[in-house]
Amino acid sequence: MALWLWLEHMGFDNVVHKILLLPYILVNELVDEAIICLNCIHTNQISSSFDNNDILLIQSLMEKEISLHFFLENQLNGVVGIAKIVNEVCITALSDIMQQAVERNASQSVAESQMVLSPPTHHSLAQHGLCHACWTWWR
Repeated sequence: MALWLWLEHMGFDNVVHKILLLPYILVNELVDEAIICLNCIHTNQISSSFDNNDILLIQSLMEKEISLHFFLENQLNGVVGIAKIVNEVCITALSDIMQQAVERNASQSVAESQMVLSPPTHHSLAQHGLCHACWTWWR
């Protein structure tokens, strides 16, 4: 995510929006290409096993020319910019999402424990497709 936000900062318009419009199978391919780009930034070199044909999907999403050489030429800016986005945006967002998940799971656990403690009513059994006679027999 930080890579896409950084590319938007570098002048590539609507990258995230374009990604959101892709089918899931292409998003998985895009992740593979992003890893290639991040490796270029991280190592400051293009692996001999990669060329620009390895980021065709990224190239098709951008309205401007982009290549693996772009990531080399902007290596320092990429390292600093992506790290800043990770720290200021991604970690904050993930912390918020994690907090919401913890709260949701806690309230769900409380609700489930209350269901276990209270005997089922005819209405709650019917909601789950069980008849009262089946419940009585099962207990």
